Amino acid sequence: PEETFWTINDDDNVNNFMSGGGMNASFYTDRYCASPGIYQVTIYDTYGDGMCCEFGEGGYSILVDDVQVASGSYFGYEDITTVVIEGGSQGTVEAEYNSGWNLVGLPVESDNSSYETLFPNAYSGTLYSFDAGYVESEQLENGTGYWLRMEESGTVEFTGVFFDEISVSVVEGWNIVSGPSENAGMSDPDGLVFDGTVYGFNGSYVNSDVFEPGKGYWLRSSGDGTVTLTSDVSRAKQGSSMRDQYIAQSSKIRFSNGDGNTVDLFTGANIKEEDMPMFSLPPVPAMGGFDVRFSGDTKYCSTDDCLIEVMNDGSPLTIECETKDGEVWEIVDESGNMLKCEG
Repeated sequence: PEETFWTINDDDNVNNFMSGGGMNASFYTDRYCASPGIYQVTIYDTYGDGMCCEFGEGGYSILVDDVQVASGSYFGYEDITTVVIEGGSQGTVEAEYNSGWNLVGLPVESDNSSYETLFPNAYSGTLYSFDAGYVESEQLENGTGYWLRMEESGTVEFTGVFFDEISVSVVEGWNIVSGPSENAGMSDPDGLVFDGTVYGFNGSYVNSDVFEPGKGYWLRSSGDGTVTLTSDVSRAKQGSSMRDQYIAQSSKIRFSNGDGNTVDLFTGANIKEEDMPMFSLPPVPAMGGFDVRFSGDTKYCSTDDCLIEVMNDGSPLTIECETKDGEVWEIVDESGNMLKCEG
């Protein structure tokens, strides 16, 4: 038992997994979750007599999705098996994009992931990923979200292998991610992502619980780790009602522009300090979008005097107020013009 272990290498001969020694003399099982592809599974015996002979008869079986694909017992120092894990069904996913800047993602497995091929209406040199800052990119990777600027609105068709979930590495702070080939929710067993901090973009940032295929989404993580975007809704994280409770207790200032985009800012609720990240906002969108926020990249003002930052290319700007508990707010622009908001 102490002399037997196994490894799995992918098609590029990268070691993906190595089991520990000490396989039980009676029965032992181990698992590895593998994406579609070609793998080399090797059973090793350090003594060189396989699973037989001096210490008694034995053997192993290799199963893929509970179907046996190989077995053996008589070998020397190693026994190698090539395992092919088939991909999902192939097809086409459609996604709608606006003219100007969009958050995009790759919703299929494809041999050609060049943005210039996938998005023929995109401006050259405008694909950006985010890694503590924007990084110009040429290729799209599954699970990663990107900014991309389109010359005109329209439908893009992605043809390739479908996948129904993907595990995405996130770092502390803001990340842009993308989901699988169909609408998905987020599985976050470690509680990394702050409630209320998943944002899509349709000309302005919009909170979302659904990850649509072909779209990118911002999310804010409390630390480094992994979340899973899955079409299995039973595994998806259910939204918290705490943020909704805070909003119900808050005064609201709504900003709208001529393009029909709206942004709500809040004040007046007694929000705990540890819950303030629920109202935080991602970095300001690329030029050409609509964005309104309190200074400090937040949708909530916790003091009696706050600076509102506005980016708008769709004039006119309309402001509406819904105040609570007799609050009165005065909104003063750079020219000294004042709007009074009261219940």
